[in-house]
Amino acid sequence: MTTEDATLADALKAMADPDPKVRAQATGLLDHLATEACVAPLTKALSDPSAHVRRLAVHSLGCQDCKVAPLDVDIVGLLIDRALHDKSIRVRRVTVHQLGLQPTDPRAIAALASILERDTDEKLRSRAAFALKNQREERVW
Repeated sequence: MTTEDATLADALKAMADPDPKVRAQATGLLDHLATEACVAPLTKALSDPSAHVRRLAVHSLGCQDCKVAPLDVDIVGLLIDRALHDKSIRVRRVTVHQLGLQPTDPRAIAALASILERDTDEKLRSRAAFALKNQREERVW
């Protein structure tokens, strides 16, 4: 087992730790070590009681620049759910920003337009406008 494999195994185990600080550190680490084995724990972390863990999970799933290869999961669908329903405005802001970094997807465009229409938080609206502009530019991975 390589050092990277051992680190990944330790991080995956730490995702279930009762301490939210430990879960947050593990979630952040998985951003750079993410493999298909990380998809289920990161998806579960999107519903973590800690907003900090949820915010890191959004980044770990959404930031493809940190990955050797894109994860095989409907990232846009997961991000839309967090963008529309998370109780933390900070999580929603990070999620909306990540939506703007994904390949063009009509679902993301519709969700971002909805956020711009209904939300009043200026930081969220600013990120949604940025993300919507990026989504409207034809991009793929």
